[in-house]
Amino acid sequence: TRAAEVFVILDDELRVVFASPALEPTLGFRADEMVGGVVTDFLHPEDIDLALERAAVLLGGNQVGENTVVRARHADGTWRWIEIDGTDMSSDPLIGGMVISFRDITRQVEATKALEESESRFRALVANSRDVIATMDTEGMVTWCTDGILEMLGLEADALVGTKAFDPAGIVQIALAE
Repeated sequence: TRAAEVFVILDDELRVVFASPALEPTLGFRADEMVGGVVTDFLHPEDIDLALERAAVLLGGNQVGENTVVRARHADGTWRWIEIDGTDMSSDPLIGGMVISFRDITRQVEATKALEESESRFRALVANSRDVIATMDTEGMVTWCTDGILEMLGLEADALVGTKAFDPAGIVQIALAE
């Protein structure tokens, strides 16, 4: 399920002048706890420069062009990954500030990190294996092969990429060519 979208309005000093009710289930703060505070007080110290850079772009009358991902402090003291988008509406008398929307993407960030770590462990395991391990596409074409093939068949792994895995004649031709 998609996380609730939180909206805040910031003045030109980056003070929160409005926060939507979705703030509390997302970051644990009631709207009145954030209003009046400087938005950078709620951001991870390592992400403040990026946030200030993006705010300057918005205040300059430009669109950032892409969502920004930063860490925001939850009321319980933990850090949550949030994806932010914004529009400068300072010239609109009804709004009078930058409208920032964000949503919690902590689960997605953690899932991506876990997948990257798993892939890294897999690659290290495979790279240090003396076995022949290969990947194939749906047509049975070799897309990748470990260097163990050199020891087993005397073939360079790259030579097998692009050949049919279950075509002994093709593998024999490669072996003869080398």
